[in-house]
Amino acid sequence: MTILVVVCHSICHLLCDGMLQQMTQTYIQKQAGYCLHFGSVLMQLLYELIMYYVVELTPTDLTEDDRLKAVLVYIHKQYQPKISLREVAERFHYNPDYLSRIFKR
Repeated sequence: MTILVVVCHSICHLLCDGMLQQMTQTYIQKQAGYCLHFGSVLMQLLYELIMYYVVELTPTDLTEDDRLKAVLVYIHKQYQPKISLREVAERFHYNPDYLSRIFKR
């Protein structure tokens, strides 16, 4: 199993390296339609990276720190509209009093 993982990692690395080289050449040459080609190779590169390296986490895999980071990211993204402690607590399955105590620390 370990050998298979190493081989897959090497193949992905070579594939991504080739795509980055292709993107560089496309950008340097700037032939007609180069933006479209560059974007399509970029999307393919992102797809390959996701397929080879994505790790799915279940809520039980997340530590308390990870959950709190998610809360902070949400608050940062929602800073313009008014949000309440209760809304944030419900969204992330916290007791509002507990969440308030954490942020007071």
